[in-house]
Amino acid sequence: MPQYTPMMQQYLETKKEYKDCILFYRLGDFYEMFFDDAVTASRELELTLTGKDCGQEERAPMCGIPHHAAEIYISKLISKGYKVAICEQLEDPKATKGMVKRGIVDVISKGTIADNDLLNDKDASYIASILFFNDSILLTILDISTGYLASMSIENNEETLINEILGLNLKEVIFVDNLNTALIDLLKNSGERWEFEPSYEEDIAKEHERWLTNYFSVPVFIKNWPAGIKAYYMKLNEDGKTVAGVDLEVPGAGELIGGSQREEKLDVLLDRMKELGVEEESIEWYVNLRRYGGCIHSGFGMGFERLIMYLTGIENIRDVIPYPRTPGSCEF
Repeated sequence: MPQYTPMMQQYLETKKEYKDCILFYRLGDFYEMFFDDAVTASRELELTLTGKDCGQEERAPMCGIPHHAAEIYISKLISKGYKVAICEQLEDPKATKGMVKRGIVDVISKGTIADNDLLNDKDASYIASILFFNDSILLTILDISTGYLASMSIENNEETLINEILGLNLKEVIFVDNLNTALIDLLKNSGERWEFEPSYEEDIAKEHERWLTNYFSVPVFIKNWPAGIKAYYMKLNEDGKTVAGVDLEVPGAGELIGGSQREEKLDVLLDRMKELGVEEESIEWYVNLRRYGGCIHSGFGMGFERLIMYLTGIENIRDVIPYPRTPGSCEF
């Protein structure tokens, strides 16, 4: 596979750290956008989508804006709910030999706008953090433009939380999503003597599945699993540490359903395959589904025998398989 050009390698390395943002990449007098960012920006900003040679067989989708008009375009993207990362040239191109050094100088979202030209004088610009506890919710708000900061504890109730969010007219909300970590903490602090010790870096064992479903007395969804223990094709979350995968654990049968959103971005998919030691040539047909088109999608699988166990209460999975399984009887 051909190498990307040095400039595109620099762009991709920067983009890897800001996957949840539209990256404005400074080239001379313009901010350029490439790949998925270019497709999104061209649609939302009504820009012409072109292409740029990037060292690959196909040109990289590209669109751009004049740097002196950036505020107008940034304001439009922010109003539509996007985040923008500004990557500037950190050296004078005329005095530099080779690749110009570039770096992120600002990340702008609805709740982090500090530029007066982008702010609405009539409204506060609150960004909020929400942290869930057993019987309460910690809500912290910050107006970056004025420095106002406040925290409040409210009842752990969905209606109460929604009313607070609507009343404060929040511009952006950050949820602390630590469900998987919380479940591992629960297992570690259970006082049980485990055959397999619970770990943040490993999948949970059948004994853990049984304990969790017995503890909650209901089916349990576990989502956002550590990336290192799940398949390469699962969608990497914005934190870069977890994937958008989910398992449904049910009393008696354990894991009944496993599913995930699939990774639709080619560069991220290839990085994950390399990280987990999956050879691209062995599944080239799958990679080509991303290289030559596709759409955001998900999938799941359900164990039929486990479903029968759950519905009938039969405890041994061998007893729900309709074919006899005895040692030495498999002839084929």
